[in-house]
Amino acid sequence: MRRPFLLVTVVLAAGAAPLQAQDAARGRTAFTTYCAPCHGADARGGAEGNTDLTRSAIAGATDGGKQLTAFLKTGRPDRRMPAFSLADAEVADLFAFLRTMTTGRGGGGGRNQTINAVVVGDPKAGETYFNGAGRCATCHSPTGDLKGIGGRLTPAVIQGRLVLPRGGGTYPPSYNSPPDPKEAPRKVTVTQSSGEQLSGVLIYLTDFSVTLKDAANIQHTFERNGDVPKVEIVDPLQYHLDHMRRLTDRDMHDLTAYLVTLK
Repeated sequence: MRRPFLLVTVVLAAGAAPLQAQDAARGRTAFTTYCAPCHGADARGGAEGNTDLTRSAIAGATDGGKQLTAFLKTGRPDRRMPAFSLADAEVADLFAFLRTMTTGRGGGGGRNQTINAVVVGDPKAGETYFNGAGRCATCHSPTGDLKGIGGRLTPAVIQGRLVLPRGGGTYPPSYNSPPDPKEAPRKVTVTQSSGEQLSGVLIYLTDFSVTLKDAANIQHTFERNGDVPKVEIVDPLQYHLDHMRRLTDRDMHDLTAYLVTLK
């Protein structure tokens, strides 16, 4: 699968200490793994409105990551923030990356640092793709559901949602995660060996069981043994998932550039 790419330049505040690019690059990987699922691909809080790390005093502190190290070891259980057992080097890389997303250089997490997302696509070509080969206009409208998207979301989030429609533009949840109420639900039909069928909203799916809620909002769980019972899933976002496999870099950048213009 092609990795989405957005050209980003970072302009540091006057007098700021230089960041080590290689450390920040490794830190991006750690951020994507541990932080992005909750805080969003751009660190601004994600789809559920979690803590905006670009305004975090801990993430932007000038202490070399000491506060971040201590915080990660304890987490915030009251806010569903687990503790993380990371090597010191990994925390240092994560801190280096977060410093590219925040300022905090004068304390308090203020944004004295400017982060410019440089959109490299062609908006006109993106509009053509939206209305043509991409078939986006079949379900979406620039004056309807997408009206103002360029003002609501950053280019990074818009591009993330193009390639990862579930999960708010970050790594999508697995089938054994509870469904996000803000996303279109996946429907499932379970056909038992007797031929009896039951359909409803998919709640969980693993190699060993499938759970659904029927039309009466009653939850049912079936044990699975290979392909028994038969499980058929209908995902209303399936076109997006299939489209991701054939979306080229150029079309992705052009489409992002077009959507950014929808203020």
